[in-house]
Amino acid sequence: MKILLLLASFLPGALAQEPAPEPERIVLVGDSHTVGHFGVNLDAALRKTGAAVTTRAVCASAPRSWREGLTHSCGWFFRDPEGQPDRELGTKPKKTPLIAPVLAAARPTLVIVALAANLTGAPTGYIESETSPFAELAAAAGGRCVWVGPPRRRNETGQKELYETLQRSVTAHCRLIDSREFTRYPAAGGDGVHYWGSDGERISKEWAAAVFSRLGLHSSPDALR
Repeated sequence: MKILLLLASFLPGALAQEPAPEPERIVLVGDSHTVGHFGVNLDAALRKTGAAVTTRAVCASAPRSWREGLTHSCGWFFRDPEGQPDRELGTKPKKTPLIAPVLAAARPTLVIVALAANLTGAPTGYIESETSPFAELAAAAGGRCVWVGPPRRRNETGQKELYETLQRSVTAHCRLIDSREFTRYPAAGGDGVHYWGSDGERISKEWAAAVFSRLGLHSSPDALR
């Protein structure tokens, strides 16, 4: 019996192992929150999983910006899978990349959309017309799509209605993460919207960690340190 087992160990394929799964290919698309501390921390955590990450974020952008290539002048954060960050926090104009070529080039297995903050207060019909086609496109390109809704503001007027609309417009194609669960805007300082300063940086890091934990990705132990 021992001889048979020994002979079997030399048969072709006896020592073959299951092939390692291919790394995730992730596209992260966002607005000013992704240009800021939230996006920088989430981008870093995604890369520490070994994923090939393409990040594109333009301040003041909304889905229409990515469909029409609109120009905005308040900052951006671009990073390719192997490249150094291209990040600007000033007032230089930047044309928003068209989303379709970005997705086609990256061939993502996961698309993370962190848009809609700039739709707060817009009419319901307009929000639906902007977000639903974008979600459908993202899901078709990546197989899996996660839509990260905007964080809390100091004045939360319009946010409840925005999330109610997103629940209807994007969840047929993307899983919706409600960032209000993980954020609380500081009582003083800031512009009431963006998470800058020491408190904003801390909250943004916690927010990124919470979103990352919902993605179901395998990470190294220090992915969010």
